[in-house]
Amino acid sequence: MKITMLIPIECGATTCSSGLGECCRHRGSIRLGQAPVCRLFPDDRGAHTLLREDHPGGWVLRCPACLAAERGAAVNSAFISAPFNRCREAADARDDLVAAGIVVRTRWIDQAIARGGHDRLTSESAAQAIAENDADLRAADVCVALCYPPEGCEMWGEIARALEWGKPVYLVCGSALPLVAYRRGVVLCASVGDAIEAM
Repeated sequence: MKITMLIPIECGATTCSSGLGECCRHRGSIRLGQAPVCRLFPDDRGAHTLLREDHPGGWVLRCPACLAAERGAAVNSAFISAPFNRCREAADARDDLVAAGIVVRTRWIDQAIARGGHDRLTSESAAQAIAENDADLRAADVCVALCYPPEGCEMWGEIARALEWGKPVYLVCGSALPLVAYRRGVVLCASVGDAIEAM
């Protein structure tokens, strides 16, 4: 049985506190009180989500799932597909999506940045990368594809998988449209901001 419940939360627009000493009752901590966590919206790895503390005023920031739940978004999570050497642009897109309250399920970006954007795969590491990408894509609501024709062979495979699995693809592309832009299930966008608005 599926039940929809309304849970009141006292918090700021982007922070877990609505004022001094007024903190969301679902905020907790781990590591002997050193790491703040959200206990209401767990992530894929455990019973809580680690919270960021990089607000200019020193406040603890609400997690993306909390922000998405507030706006009632049908899209709560996204997978980012892009050519491997465009990992910096993908990281910028991830920041934009997270700022909009969308959980990004994409592990390859940090791995690509760590390797300097160079894709040197063995058969073993390729199999692992495919398994991780497929798992991240399956867990996401939509796929945001950053298109730089003719770059990004694996990106085209990820777009095909997303469409096969019934996930909308938000194709961020310039004026040179690839054929996939005309497929059913593809939403053409001029920027990541346009993609977020279209969601």
